[in-house]
Amino acid sequence: MKYYFSIFLFFILFKGFSQDNQDYYGVIKLNDTSMISYRIYLEENEGLISGYSVTDLGGEHETKNIIEGNYETKSNTLNFKETDIVYTKSPVNQFDFCYVHFNGNLRKINKRVKLKGNFLGLFEDGTECISGEIELMSFEKIENKAEKLDKVIQKTKKISEEQKEKISITKTMDTLRMNILRKGQNLSMFTKTPFIELNIYDSGKIDGDMVSIYRNGNIYKENITVTKEKLKVKIPLKNDETKITIKAVNEGEFAPNTAQIDFNDYTHYIETKTSLSKSDTTTITVYRK
Repeated sequence: MKYYFSIFLFFILFKGFSQDNQDYYGVIKLNDTSMISYRIYLEENEGLISGYSVTDLGGEHETKNIIEGNYETKSNTLNFKETDIVYTKSPVNQFDFCYVHFNGNLRKINKRVKLKGNFLGLFEDGTECISGEIELMSFEKIENKAEKLDKVIQKTKKISEEQKEKISITKTMDTLRMNILRKGQNLSMFTKTPFIELNIYDSGKIDGDMVSIYRNGNIYKENITVTKEKLKVKIPLKNDETKITIKAVNEGEFAPNTAQIDFNDYTHYIETKTSLSKSDTTTITVYRK
């Protein structure tokens, strides 16, 4: 349900605002008429593009990839391709990942910018997997319009005060930028380093959340109280596959347990946040390439 609501939001917010921005959100439209939420973050340096993409934001198959490409200012044309996977919440078979290869325009409409064009999906061996169209706009303008819609909702008399308290399009948009670790979920990440460093802290209100860390089923660090200060936990990766399990010891003063746990291999920095009830667990599987 959350996935379809996210897609619906993109279509509402898509009609109107956009500007030249490095952070773009929108949808992938597949040729079979299905749609997937999509985000790209771009950095441009003398026509060379680098950055990352995130597919299925907040969904069961959320996946982050490194992208690289080129931007031609005279023609406002952009091409990029996904080159390497950083993490995925899909079941892992590295030979089955379908990488987006995009060719399109940063269209200027009344001095505003939309990113739109066709893409081809290719497996690692070059065979075609999917194709379709990508249509994106800047997150800044999506957020601005979301704030305006929230103000309209708060002023309307057609919605009860009780319902208004539960509705916030802005907060819903913010959650799409978070990598949430939920009960029973597995996030797979990929690295070339012999260790992974966890930075554990509370990015919100301190309420006494506690977590324990397990490595391949064995306790590694127990009963960590989450505070504003980052606790660094370095975990060796002795095997090709290492399972790191996060267990919520409690829910603190305010449920659920929401510890910020960032993973750093000094090539990629993956920010995550737990959303767990007491005794719930979530798993991160680290694959060494």
